[in-house]
Amino acid sequence: MNYFNLVIAILIAIPTVQAEQITYSAPSQDEKTRHVETGSRVGTCKAAPTVNNNFKLNLLVPESTGYTHQAQPTLYWAVSQPVTAKFEFFIEEIPKSDDDYIEPLVESQFELNVSAGIQMLSLTQYHVELKKDTDYKWSLRLLCDPQGKKSAEDPNVTGTLKRISLSPELFKRINQTEAQQLPYLYAKNGFWFDAVEALSKQIQAYPQDKTWREVRANLLEQVKLPDVAALDKQ
Repeated sequence: MNYFNLVIAILIAIPTVQAEQITYSAPSQDEKTRHVETGSRVGTCKAAPTVNNNFKLNLLVPESTGYTHQAQPTLYWAVSQPVTAKFEFFIEEIPKSDDDYIEPLVESQFELNVSAGIQMLSLTQYHVELKKDTDYKWSLRLLCDPQGKKSAEDPNVTGTLKRISLSPELFKRINQTEAQQLPYLYAKNGFWFDAVEALSKQIQAYPQDKTWREVRANLLEQVKLPDVAALDKQ
């Protein structure tokens, strides 16, 4: 096989996707649950000296509680600059009243050396499961103190999620839907985390197809995350 035929064969083998408009139908909620705290003195983050005042830490979450049907969903987040630092990941069930105390589901620190872009955390690696019809709060914090202590300098972000059951009809449709169409189905039915994960899997499977990043960027723009969307457009 000559070079020209080899190139043609490779191009034919690469799946492509049409740039369909994705639409996120957010569940009807009033309260905004996404919160971003940039830190009071980001420029002096001792444990991560490369982080400056333009650094942004974001969770890939909608403005209100995002839904998933999975017991162990993958959660996505992003950094605007390359960073080597220690992070704290925290997830807890939201108590029914202020007097209730519930042990955190996950409270873990980890060190990463990552490029600017979208990152992931899977609950599978922590061996925990979300209960159905239960609200959870999760947060990510960049620890600026060299000893790993929390401080006012820390950039940190929080969001909420909830695991809900699929209707029998939607369960059937998901099982009959091809992987390339799953992001659209999840987004249309309000399952934010599953839509993002389905898109991210397509990006991982076909990194040469920039269309998937464009679709994810469009989804992120719909929930007012333009800075994160821009990372997918680079």
